[in-house]
Amino acid sequence: LKNQRDLLSGFSRIVSNSMSTAILYATSLGLAPEIGGPISYTDTDDKASQTGDGSINWNEKIMQPENKRELWKSELGLDCKKTPQELRETLGWIPQPKKSMSFLVRRSIDLVAGSSQTISLKVLKSTIKK
Repeated sequence: LKNQRDLLSGFSRIVSNSMSTAILYATSLGLAPEIGGPISYTDTDDKASQTGDGSINWNEKIMQPENKRELWKSELGLDCKKTPQELRETLGWIPQPKKSMSFLVRRSIDLVAGSSQTISLKVLKSTIKK
């Protein structure tokens, strides 16, 4: 998104041949949106991609003055934005505590004092790699 933002920041208008998130991101940066042009040069029935499925005419909706500035917020879910901590909890990305040096020393002693030093050293090597 940062690359897209940097690229779009040099323009005043965004034109796409269909409604897409690129249009919404561009309007969030203050660019004037426009939807038009053929979707496919082989398919003659591409109007649905520009005007919607019949329930929403995106080209008309995005051209309304109040939507030029506000539509992106609802369509991109700005009201559903989560904090980094909420995302970690939602996605199960809770960091595990790092093993301390004292743990590694105690674990090494346990492994060396084990019944089979060959197996113990293999376990030690696999534990250190983690």
